[in-house]
Amino acid sequence: MLLSRHGAVPVRVPDANRFAAHKLLASQLRTNDSTKSIEDLQQAAVVIGFLGEHHPGSIEEACEAFPTSARNRVKRAVAPLVDIKEAVGSEAPRQDDASMPRDNAKRVLEGARHLSPMLGNRMVAARLDGSAVVIRELMLEDLKLDAEGLTERVSECARDSSVSPE
Repeated sequence: MLLSRHGAVPVRVPDANRFAAHKLLASQLRTNDSTKSIEDLQQAAVVIGFLGEHHPGSIEEACEAFPTSARNRVKRAVAPLVDIKEAVGSEAPRQDDASMPRDNAKRVLEGARHLSPMLGNRMVAARLDGSAVVIRELMLEDLKLDAEGLTERVSECARDSSVSPE
C-alpha cells in the first residue's frame, strides 16, 4: 500500500530475486535498444548487489526457476563481468627461504587460493600493458551495492516526484 496525502493506492511489489533475474533476461531480449538494455543491467546490478550481501545464493535460485533457454540468456548477460586489478608489489619483507612467486600477480593469486579457494579458483594472473594484473570472474554475489550512489539517486527521484511528504 502506497500512502500519500491524497490517499492510498494498492501497489504490487515484485520479489526482488525474480525482479533482478527478469532484468538480466530482459537485457538480453532487447536487441534493438542498447540504452534500455544497459539500464536493465544496471537495475539488476543494484538489486543483485543488495541480495548478494544479505541473501547469498537467492538470485541463483530465482534463475533456476527459468526455462533452460531463458537461463542461457541470463548467463550471457553476466558472462562478460570480470574484474581486473593491478597486482602491486608487497610491502612486507620477503623471507629468504619463502617459496613465494616473484611475479606480483602470481603472488596475489597464490594468496587468494590459500585464503579462499573458491575465490582463487576464479582468478588468473596475467600481464596487461606490461603490468602484472589479476583477472577475476565476477559472480552475482560479488556485485556490491553502491549505497552512496543509490542514496543520491533516491534523493534525486524524491526531488523530481510530484508528491511531497508532509
